Amino acid sequence: MWLMQVFAILGTKSPNRFAPRSWRPHGNSRNGSGVPTDRLVRFTDDFFARLDTLLPEGRSVDGTLSATDFLLFDLPSIRDRLARDYEGESLPTEDGEVRVCISRGVLVKSVALFAQLTAENAVEVFWLSLDLG
Repeated sequence: MWLMQVFAILGTKSPNRFAPRSWRPHGNSRNGSGVPTDRLVRFTDDFFARLDTLLPEGRSVDGTLSATDFLLFDLPSIRDRLARDYEGESLPTEDGEVRVCISRGVLVKSVALFAQLTAENAVEVFWLSLDLG
């Protein structure tokens, strides 16, 4: 009932008008209904430990990039692309189980995320490399 009130306020009769991006076709895996589904993307403790060695936790007085800046500005769009199309957004490595996603960042020149699929078909990012330029 409350959902219909929200749609009435928004000026639409159907929730389909506001379908999330994950419902739009983009070539990802599909569930039984034929609707594309995004994969869950998880980041391991090793990923965060590596990030902590590459970047300081907080921004310095001189404005040096921090781990928090990277997590807020660069990582979300890369994570979303991996969720939508893991195979299309990453390249195979010598280890058949591991793929690498190489991307430009907003604050970093380039970033490489190393990931693999879990038994649940989720993407697990376990390592990263940054080019701060």
